[in-house]
Amino acid sequence: MPFLVRDKNVFEIIRKGDEIKFELNVTDKESWIEKIDVVNRPKRVQSSIKNEPTNSLTLDEIEPLRVGDELPNYSLIDQENKVIQLTSFRGRILVFTFMYTRCPIPDFCPRMSQHFREVYDALKDINISKDWHLLSISFDPDFDTPKILKNYSKAFSSDLKKWSFVTANSSVIDEMTSRFGIIVRRPKASITDWDHNLRTVIVDPNGVIQTIYIGNSWTPETLVQDLKRMANNH
Repeated sequence: MPFLVRDKNVFEIIRKGDEIKFELNVTDKESWIEKIDVVNRPKRVQSSIKNEPTNSLTLDEIEPLRVGDELPNYSLIDQENKVIQLTSFRGRILVFTFMYTRCPIPDFCPRMSQHFREVYDALKDINISKDWHLLSISFDPDFDTPKILKNYSKAFSSDLKKWSFVTANSSVIDEMTSRFGIIVRRPKASITDWDHNLRTVIVDPNGVIQTIYIGNSWTPETLVQDLKRMANNH
């Protein structure tokens, strides 16, 4: 999970591979870390040899999905406990993001849901040349049941015909998150210890991935403008 660091001088004392401890500050709208200390530095990082080769590990040898690829037809379960196929959105612009309802960090999953709310509000008030649909995909299927997702959706007063809250079985979720570069670490000790990154994806009416937003720095205004351009181009 990427964290905001306000004091950039800290990067002068930490190195790749360091084990660190820090204080996490959380407000209603944002989070950041401070009081960062190095608690362990592996010997290989202490080497003065530059460009030292490292071995990178991957979750699985799953082919990543990129811009220009066709979106696979995954089966999902929506807030009404109905199975939906991603191919059912062909002919419409599809936008989806990954989240989970218990996420405690305001500028992660809650921000994605709030951004989608603002996008939803903007799109329903304008005419674009193509129909559209929003999907919030939970990677916590054990807790985020259809009932939980439906209750969560009520906080955003959305039209569920235009914005669905979905999940899937664990194997589908694991494959989807892996192929889009989502890494989720789920320690059992506490839900607040979950660690994950963020992806938001735009798919054109032909089912082709057009844009992948990485992280949480995109804005609803940017997404709406991208959708307008895509609609006009199709």
